[in-house]
Amino acid sequence: MPLTNTVLLIDDDEINNMICTKIISKNDFAGNIVACSSARQGLKYLEEAQADSGKDMPSVIFLDINMPVMNGWDFLDQYRQMALLRDKKIILIMLSSSSSSSDLTRAKSYPQVSDYITKPLTATHLHQIREKFFRHPNGSNA
Repeated sequence: MPLTNTVLLIDDDEINNMICTKIISKNDFAGNIVACSSARQGLKYLEEAQADSGKDMPSVIFLDINMPVMNGWDFLDQYRQMALLRDKKIILIMLSSSSSSSDLTRAKSYPQVSDYITKPLTATHLHQIREKFFRHPNGSNA
């Protein structure tokens, strides 16, 4: 049984989205994986899910930083304005090819960002996310 219902991938790199989708599926991490190729598309998905249009609100969002038109930082600035999302426990993880300490510091300045992972996403990363965010206090998984 998948760990979580829906994961939202936001990355302009279609190959990365395909790889992440396979890794998430293979590791039974999510039952539904939504891949958006732009930050705007990701925001639109969240707005529609928030409006209860039949789209599942994700439990986990993997967000790239460097994207054209609207980057990950721009996404975060708009994401934190979405009032209804403040009441939802969504784990937002920056998934970037940047290992820059300034990007890591900047990501930590956003309370909405739960973690920062340098690409590529791996089964080990998913295991760490499972342990860090989905382990119940009594020691069992969600």
